[in-house]
Amino acid sequence: MKRLLTHILLVFIILSAFGIAPVMADAGPEEILRGYDLKKPAADALKKVSASLARTAKTVSDKDVVEKIKKLQRALQAAGLYQNCRIDGWFGPYTEMAVMEYQRSNNIAITGKVDDKLLAAIIAKSAKKTVSQDAATKSLASSSFGQFMKPTRNCPSTDSRIVSLAKSLKGGSTYETMQKIFYYVRNKVSYRFYYNSSKGALGTLSSKAGNCCDQAHLLIALLRAAGIPAKYGHGTCRFSSGTYGHVFAYAYVNGKWLLVDPVSRSNQINKPSWRAVSTPKTYAALSF
Repeated sequence: MKRLLTHILLVFIILSAFGIAPVMADAGPEEILRGYDLKKPAADALKKVSASLARTAKTVSDKDVVEKIKKLQRALQAAGLYQNCRIDGWFGPYTEMAVMEYQRSNNIAITGKVDDKLLAAIIAKSAKKTVSQDAATKSLASSSFGQFMKPTRNCPSTDSRIVSLAKSLKGGSTYETMQKIFYYVRNKVSYRFYYNSSKGALGTLSSKAGNCCDQAHLLIALLRAAGIPAKYGHGTCRFSSGTYGHVFAYAYVNGKWLLVDPVSRSNQINKPSWRAVSTPKTYAALSF
């Protein structure tokens, strides 16, 4: 015991010789930080955070902040940086990553935060891109893409019920409209197994259930009613449960055909949960 006490005393002497004052283990924060004024740094930090959009909780009470975040998300989406993500007013990790990618590609300090100046710049830049992309989509729809806009027996895109629903799902851009229509069919319509078309778009909308053919009819009818060229895809696909013939859809947005398959909530835009065994065939109308 005497030897232990001697060693402890020696350590204290050495620390004192180097001007180091040891802190006792039972000293609380108020003891350790005594003499330091932390009010100003804390106030400055709070002011900096409140002046810009940054990571928030999922539930935000300030409606103005929620709307501002939604504007940011729409602008990022139009710029191609916030794909397969919802416009929900939550500045979560995906929004933050999209902001950081925008900052990186535009040689801006990468902070993941957005002040009013940066928000205005992102919105202005995406607006120009959206106008040109939407004009290109409409131009194609009225020319060689006209076959992918026509109504058919199973895909009555001019029916008042289809048109009304498509209008209610309209977004701030062509991509957002396509996204909202896809999520509607994917999340509202349940899958039922049977062969070939049976209900068509209207029957599927009414029953909120259908196989891959009928869900594709409804999705394509809504897309065409919204002014978005859409076509059928058909091929042999490998699922986790086996390999089967499968029907899905393509939507033409921003100069690209995007694969959209609503039969499973695991499917995302241009990212199905299955793998095509061979190159799918495409059709303006489905014959079976």
